[in-house]
Amino acid sequence: MILLGGGLVALLLGALYAVAVGVTHALVLNFFTLALLAGWSAALVLAASSEVRLIPLNWIALTALILWGLSMPLPPGTYSRLSLGLQFALTEKVILALHWIGIPAMQSGNVIDLGRTSVGVEAACSGVRSLISCIYAGFFFSAHLIRRPAGRVLVLILAPLLAIGMNFIRSLGLTLLAYKGVDISGAWHDLTGLAILVVTAAVLLLVATRFDHAKTNEKSAAGPAVTLAVPSGKPAGRYLLLSGVGLATLIVIAFMGVTSTTRIQTTVTPDLATLLPAAEGNWRVETAQGLYRFSDVLQTEHLFQRTYLHRDDEGLKQVTIYVAYWPAGTAPVSLVASHTPDACWPGTGWATRDTESKREALRAGGVPLPPAESRVFLKDDISRHVWFWHYYGGEIVEDIDPRSPFNLIGNVLRHGVRSQGDQIFLRISSNRSWSELEDEPLLADVFQRLARLGV
Repeated sequence: MILLGGGLVALLLGALYAVAVGVTHALVLNFFTLALLAGWSAALVLAASSEVRLIPLNWIALTALILWGLSMPLPPGTYSRLSLGLQFALTEKVILALHWIGIPAMQSGNVIDLGRTSVGVEAACSGVRSLISCIYAGFFFSAHLIRRPAGRVLVLILAPLLAIGMNFIRSLGLTLLAYKGVDISGAWHDLTGLAILVVTAAVLLLVATRFDHAKTNEKSAAGPAVTLAVPSGKPAGRYLLLSGVGLATLIVIAFMGVTSTTRIQTTVTPDLATLLPAAEGNWRVETAQGLYRFSDVLQTEHLFQRTYLHRDDEGLKQVTIYVAYWPAGTAPVSLVASHTPDACWPGTGWATRDTESKREALRAGGVPLPPAESRVFLKDDISRHVWFWHYYGGEIVEDIDPRSPFNLIGNVLRHGVRSQGDQIFLRISSNRSWSELEDEPLLADVFQRLARLGV
């Protein structure tokens, strides 16, 4: 009952997060996988009961569940922390090895400076993937090739150590090739990556076969000693499992129904290109191309952005205005709210100057505007002031932290899984503060045009 209850809770949370951030998000896949594992675990316990005796509850059966767990993606935060830790540790150890063999080298973050060239240990080369792959192989070999507990423990301990060691050898080898002037990008990089996976799997397989269960005189190590005793199963257990499966099916069907993309057309879809002026005084205007590549993620094709450039006494003045529109019923409020600059800009190298959210009262052409979310982003020596508004049914949506799972769930529960009103997202960014822009006729013109959308 505990397993079934936990699985249904995980399924429900996964469905709510799917509404907020999309089905393919790692957090959603984690919850769905946990729900699946909980359901299968409950089925395994019932099948292994003394009444049913369909499947023994032993190491092989448990490993089958563990392998599914290892197949799910790591949450982004966990992956980043693990990847960064392995990157810097690997870089440090390669530097020590180079010094030991007499090659001068310096470390700068995850970059190895060899004087004549440099080698960077990127996130993809940190060893996270090979580590998970080796652990997966270790569990597989321990279940299918080994029956003695000592051999299983040895393989499971050896798998991660071997993965880390082989990745170190690969990184050191590539660094030495680069030191000799060899171009290590392309074929060298890919072939060495494939080679360490093959060698690691072969070593694990060799160790596993040392504990092969082919010998008939070791039957005692494979029998009841590794089969867990399960109490007698009562008919109520079967009904409980069937009820859990039925309830899970209803949850899936319900969320498929309420998240369908049936459009509730209440207004005429606006032409966004007419809302941002194509020419404005002495401003040079650039229209962004290729925004439609984000349509699948944002669940709308109504995206438009223009950048306005003008040189004054203080240098180049830049104003970028982006507007997106969702007709009623096309996307949940929580999904739109999860794609704010706070969530998307850091992925392109920008960092916020202030960690706390800030609202700012603005004016344009002497007319007060609704309070805007205000941020300052930094990248190298460049700063950008950013202001944004999210409207739902003509009302401002309160900004949430898109990195907080609790805030995402709260937003889904507050606004529902399908919006009944149209939505608008407006973002203005500039290399100048608002006090330097508020008297610009450009902004007064833009907000007069946007008033057609209720902004």
